[in-house]
Amino acid sequence: GEPGQLLEAFGLTSPFVQMAVERVLARKCGEKIATIPEYEAAAAKRLAELQSSVMAEATRRAPRKWGGSKPDHSLKSRFKKPA
Repeated sequence: GEPGQLLEAFGLTSPFVQMAVERVLARKCGEKIATIPEYEAAAAKRLAELQSSVMAEATRRAPRKWGGSKPDHSLKSRFKKPA
């Protein structure tokens, strides 16, 4: 993936950092916090969304012979031309 996508997928962009800071402040004030941090759950959800969109695009571009959804006649080099 691209660097921006990777940063977002692993929760290293500003919204996720802000969630982490809010969690630390809440813990410092004595509030109850979730066992799984919100920023980790959000980053994992975003990673799953990115992976599914990448896989959907890859299968859309790949021929059926290789498990995609594109017609096999797109593999022109595999077919012999009629004489």
